[in-house]
Amino acid sequence: MQRITSIVVSLIVSTVLWCTDTFAHRGTEIREIPSNSCFVNGVCFRLEGSKAHTIQEMEEDHGYNIRQSDIIAMSHSGDYSEWTIARKQTPPPPPQPPPPPPPTLEPTTLSTISGNGQQGAPSEPLANPFVVEVQDQNGNPLAGVTVTFTVTAGGGTLTATTPTTDANGQARTTLTLGPILGTNSVQASVEGIEQTEVFSAEATFTESVRAAVADATGSALETVQLYQFELQLQQGWNLIHLPLTVYAVNNELYGIQTAADLYELIQPTFMFIHSSEEGFIGTHEETDITLGPNQGIAVLTDAPATFTLVGTRLPEPFQFESGMNFVGFPRQSVTLRRVSDLLRIYEGAVVVITMVDGEFSVVGRAGDPADHEITGGQSFFISMTAPRQTFFYGPAWGTHID
Repeated sequence: MQRITSIVVSLIVSTVLWCTDTFAHRGTEIREIPSNSCFVNGVCFRLEGSKAHTIQEMEEDHGYNIRQSDIIAMSHSGDYSEWTIARKQTPPPPPQPPPPPPPTLEPTTLSTISGNGQQGAPSEPLANPFVVEVQDQNGNPLAGVTVTFTVTAGGGTLTATTPTTDANGQARTTLTLGPILGTNSVQASVEGIEQTEVFSAEATFTESVRAAVADATGSALETVQLYQFELQLQQGWNLIHLPLTVYAVNNELYGIQTAADLYELIQPTFMFIHSSEEGFIGTHEETDITLGPNQGIAVLTDAPATFTLVGTRLPEPFQFESGMNFVGFPRQSVTLRRVSDLLRIYEGAVVVITMVDGEFSVVGRAGDPADHEITGGQSFFISMTAPRQTFFYGPAWGTHID
């Protein structure tokens, strides 16, 4: 048996005229046939001198499975046949067009998320950043968009002027307030969005004091609690006490730590204080004696005056010494309502000297004419037969500032 392993066939793909297939048969010749004898994209061949006269014989003799529809032409003479066969191939489906690209997402809206309306100290950073959100035309957060933040009032500075939005569509920056009291403004904008967002923050005096306290005490800014107290002086003699640790007076930063600080503020005609080292001191001049939390102070003034004090509350411990004490009380107390309560509560207290209408008055028992209500900012001379320590756990004198 002779085996021929190549048959030339025509495959019409564009201008290609021939294709190849493998065909095995016995004692026949294989000839190429013109491509126009084939189906488009078909397998074509001509078989001459085959003994096969039927499709079944063709399949049995040559091992080629064909259908009636595959035959273009077949003729035979005597024992031999001539076949022209084409096998039409199903063309592959045309490629699908690529899907259309998704629509381009564009920044469409800009909105404020948080940070507006804060207060802070001049030249200090705000506690929280300004945060905006950018959304696309579908109302979804859009990442990678540049947001421009611009200081428009107050002279502050920003940690970032052109941040880009994150995966949540948000961009942020933190403002350090300008050096003066008043409103600071920052505008947020995005190219392609007409609307803008405006943030405002106030550089306030209160926050200036809070920052000063935090700096002086090493406390965290958010833990500082401030109080305000109106200290009123009448013309003539006044027995006073500073009911706060003072950091500001009359809306200006002004700390009072020594008698000299108080003297410079009040400008009295005469000041009388008590020092544990030097005893009672009367002076027409400034003195650097440190004022304790219970310090009583006598001042002679030429005119009435009011001073708005801002500061922190005084500590609780209070020490009476044997003999004459010149003191003020650091906190309010539910047990100390009137001057005579000092005699009732504190064993060893025998007499209290106070000031009533510019005159020194003595209180020896409840109901005496000078037995007035105790308020903040007052001081008293108290005679004690023995030392005594006590604590004041009540609230501070004055008004708490949020």
